[in-house]
Amino acid sequence: MVDLSSEADNTATKVNAMKKVAAWWEQRGRPHVILDARYISSCWHPRKSSIYDKDVALIENYFVNLRIRGGGLFLGTDHHVFQNGINEIPKAIGIKQFCCYFHVPPYKMMIDHENPIFNYPQIAYYENDPGLSALLDLQFVEFIAHSSICCSS
Repeated sequence: MVDLSSEADNTATKVNAMKKVAAWWEQRGRPHVILDARYISSCWHPRKSSIYDKDVALIENYFVNLRIRGGGLFLGTDHHVFQNGINEIPKAIGIKQFCCYFHVPPYKMMIDHENPIFNYPQIAYYENDPGLSALLDLQFVEFIAHSSICCSS
């Protein structure tokens, strides 16, 4: 589920739809969850370039890793103006909600390149400095941190 709507997202229809997603997850036995709070940066491709291949790989890795672990829930959004609708799901399933807007220098997040989300089936990170791996923010074309990316069971 991806929510990139900056609308109020509090209509009964939208809230009910988010609660149905949460109920589906509960009925499946609370499988894995992947949260991406920088989804626009994960998939925003304003121009064609091989630099964006890593970001396409990251999205593919999310779904491949969920599939090989028996399924799960993917929640994607971006900074605070997009978060209020999708936050009905984390609230309903008892995990931390999306919040805030992370844009603080030095605009990079070191990641654990051993984590399968970043390396299977494709390498989805950049070597920033020798031995340090990071993600690229496509909106600013510089390295920036994920404000929230995690996998839990």
